[in-house]
Amino acid sequence: MTARIRLDSSAAPTDFPADLVDPEAEDWWTSWWRRADEADARHCRKHKPDPHIERLWKILADDDIGLDATWRLLNARDAAAQSTIEALMLGLRHGPKGLQEPATQERLAELTDKQVFAVAGRLRRLHPNIATPWDAAQTRQLFQSWGRDHGRDRPRKP
Repeated sequence: MTARIRLDSSAAPTDFPADLVDPEAEDWWTSWWRRADEADARHCRKHKPDPHIERLWKILADDDIGLDATWRLLNARDAAAQSTIEALMLGLRHGPKGLQEPATQERLAELTDKQVFAVAGRLRRLHPNIATPWDAAQTRQLFQSWGRDHGRDRPRKP
């Protein structure tokens, strides 16, 4: 909801020529708000709202959710952060033996289906000067290790 401020007409300049003053016309402030509302409506027709912002507004508008629950909902992540993925890639650069490390297992558990496929693709395309690219059997080990934490044998293809 937009709060509108109405200016006192006595504060408006009074030295306009009489032929320019139209008593039927809306004042400049009302005119500005009308044009701003029209611009907002045009913008909303062109652009879809950001789902993260929509989710934020729904959470904040709900009076039945306490402060702690609101904090958890606002800070919940649907996917692992990019820094987590990069740390995982660094840990897996030397092959599947990196899957045995506890830190790597924790990072791998944070990945979504889509992210684990992206990591597998990156591991398969590693540049030979940096690390040995993973083959299909090694990628299968990655999926199995990820699936143990997610209760299934492999991720669902996005």
